[in-house]
Amino acid sequence: PLRRQRQMCIRDRYFKYLSEAIQMRKNEFANLMALEMGKPISQGTAEIEKCALVCDYYADNGEKFLANQNINTEASESYVSFQPLGVILAVMPWNFPFWQVFRFAAPAMIAGNVVVLKHASNVQGCADAIEGLFIEVGIPNNTFRNLTIDSSKVNYVIENPLIKAVSLTGSKFAGKSVAKKAGSLLKKTVPPEDFKLPAIKLNNVVLPEPLGPIIPVIVPFLIFKEQFDTAAKPPKYFERLSIFRIFESDCIENYTLFNLLRILFNVFSVDL
Repeated sequence: PLRRQRQMCIRDRYFKYLSEAIQMRKNEFANLMALEMGKPISQGTAEIEKCALVCDYYADNGEKFLANQNINTEASESYVSFQPLGVILAVMPWNFPFWQVFRFAAPAMIAGNVVVLKHASNVQGCADAIEGLFIEVGIPNNTFRNLTIDSSKVNYVIENPLIKAVSLTGSKFAGKSVAKKAGSLLKKTVPPEDFKLPAIKLNNVVLPEPLGPIIPVIVPFLIFKEQFDTAAKPPKYFERLSIFRIFESDCIENYTLFNLLRILFNVFSVDL
């Protein structure tokens, strides 16, 4: 127990260092995301700050989360003990290049596991930067490694006997493919949460006739953006009782397509 506590303190310290390093270079990483996958700088900066927060959070609370849980049984002593699995493969998507990695890596590595990352092919600069952060703060070699491989090679990685589990965030197709392979080898998997369509409820709305052809274009876009902006969150429920008053306003009489889009996007809290 003393040795384990000492190891935990070392891991906590590394993640505190990571949090500081991330914060110091947040502008650099926000610009990198903007260049690689087009994320606005303000959103990229917020994503990096969130990564620093998750490192701090698990550094502060990891020991408490992993503490043995005593269980009342007929035996003299019974408890649940949380032990690391070993090497975990993380298959991550492009939409949140830093956050998707850190929200997985922080708890997994605080628990004593090591990570190999297969990131999306269009954000390999971000993947290399993340690996560089772990090297920069002095975490032991090969504790976190980025695999610069094509998606077709993922099954070969899963087959490696050193890989003990797989964590994936991505499409249903990717989830099914990885889960099928990992299941065939009896390896643990953490699949992505199913993307569910948000429920859109417009109470007592009678849309003006000119809007008819536009609505089928607007709603799929809102759903698409909602899915990618809220990955791993519950679907949102939209209800706007005042929407009818917006459509009744004078601007609807002489609308342009752009202004109409802006009105609808504001109603649904979508950034234009």
